[in-house]
Amino acid sequence: MNKPVYRLMLILILLGAGLALPAAGSATMINLTYSGTGLMNEDMAYLPAGSIVYILSVGVDGSIDPPNPLNGMAGGDDVWLGGTTISDNVGSFSASIDVEKDTVVYIRFFNDSVMGEVTYYGVSGLYTVSDPFNIGIDFWDVTPAGSYFWTEYPWHVVPEPETWLMFLPALLGGAWYGLRRRRGDRGKVEVAP
Repeated sequence: MNKPVYRLMLILILLGAGLALPAAGSATMINLTYSGTGLMNEDMAYLPAGSIVYILSVGVDGSIDPPNPLNGMAGGDDVWLGGTTISDNVGSFSASIDVEKDTVVYIRFFNDSVMGEVTYYGVSGLYTVSDPFNIGIDFWDVTPAGSYFWTEYPWHVVPEPETWLMFLPALLGGAWYGLRRRRGDRGKVEVAP
């Protein structure tokens, strides 16, 4: 064989090896599609459209921790991975995330679409992300597991900045009134009858 053929073969081999390396490096990342139908609230009624659904992974302790009471996000050593909402009035949802293989995940769902209005949250059972077909994809139909645990949410709502700004004129007006009243009281002399 001549040199150009060897060079072409060498280039093809290097290109093939270069294309194979990223695929081997990303083999541990799985695209997990998680979905459900008929998700219900604490009163056994379907969650309304827009209700919040989070997907989380358990931390090192391997157990589900309660949510952060200030904002509903992951509490303890759990990690928030993503979120979606209920898409219709029969408790359906679907979303996809990229997550490492063997990550233990669960969903937490809330009975409202506004975090400040939530009174209860539920959690699913645990699920270990796998790659059953060895193609980097896993599907988790959350709802057939059937057991959800509802807990009253311990809300401590922190107002958004725009809420504070809405109260600012009233606070400034009250402070101004108090200062004027104090100044007015200083100049008065009480006369005994």
